[in-house]
Amino acid sequence: MLQLILLFVSSLFSSPDENIILIRNQYYLASKDSKEAEAFYEKLSSANEKNPLMLGYRGMSEFISAKYAYNPYSKMNFFKKGKEYLEKSIQLDPKNPELRWLRFSVQSNAPSFLNYNSNLEEDKLILIKVLLKQLKVDADLQKRIYDFLLQSPDFTSEEKEKFKKAK
Repeated sequence: MLQLILLFVSSLFSSPDENIILIRNQYYLASKDSKEAEAFYEKLSSANEKNPLMLGYRGMSEFISAKYAYNPYSKMNFFKKGKEYLEKSIQLDPKNPELRWLRFSVQSNAPSFLNYNSNLEEDKLILIKVLLKQLKVDADLQKRIYDFLLQSPDFTSEEKEKFKKAK
């Protein structure tokens, strides 16, 4: 019985699910290397559609595949699928800051002719709350969002200074 109590208490203070950290790491690698992108796509091609976070990363695998596709038709199909999965994941879990960060990163980098930028301000407000620690997220995600937004031209230098002070 004591072991069960200790297991429960330790789970309260454990780090985020190791699986999601692996997915995040693969996401970063995939964005920089086409072979990694293929592996990321394969891994997430059968992601559970009832798990909003995995569905969101499935969408990201589609977006990354669009980046590496040569055929414009294929690029557009991958992009549309990515958008579909990511938007569905946010509908399932609209308060998830990680999904908002993923969408913000896509929308802030998508070419304007794709007209996929209507949620930038909404997502930006959520990300500001994360960095000012008004929303709880795990330390790994907090650092990833922090690093991304410090390099983002979508945030003012004043906002970036606030983030640095809050850290």
